[in-house]
Amino acid sequence: MFLKVKDEFDLLDFSPKYIQFLKSPEYLTYLLLRRRIRRRSFNKKVNEHLEKGELVAMVSLRELGLLQGVSRARISQLISKLKNKWKVLRIGERTGRELIFILGEHSYKDSRRTEASYDAIFIKEAKEIRKKKELMEQAKGRKVSLEEFLLSRTKVNLT
Repeated sequence: MFLKVKDEFDLLDFSPKYIQFLKSPEYLTYLLLRRRIRRRSFNKKVNEHLEKGELVAMVSLRELGLLQGVSRARISQLISKLKNKWKVLRIGERTGRELIFILGEHSYKDSRRTEASYDAIFIKEAKEIRKKKELMEQAKGRKVSLEEFLLSRTKVNLT
């Protein structure tokens, strides 16, 4: 039985880096930041970023710490990993106690708003992996099911 890849969310199964990101402790912080994206005017500094077409979240480290039940120092570590290791956000400026986080870009086309977050790097990687796999299949002259491919890519760690 062969599974058909229907959309880019199914494609993410091909990205081991994305699966690692989902398992990481930084992922919860990332989700909390995504929930705080500002889409309307809020204050002068946020408006500047919105006018540039950036996806902006504004939240304090204290608030993120309270929501996750960890210290501000731990939140700072998680944010630096999101920025440096996973490259899914940029840090804007500080507004009093809150920080401005830039999580992607938005644009308007045909009066519809489209958003592109920086985590799209995982989809790009998954497409490249899938393309390489399809080329390998064509070279070998046989088809490989999605289950077989995924099982060959993952190593079970029972410890």
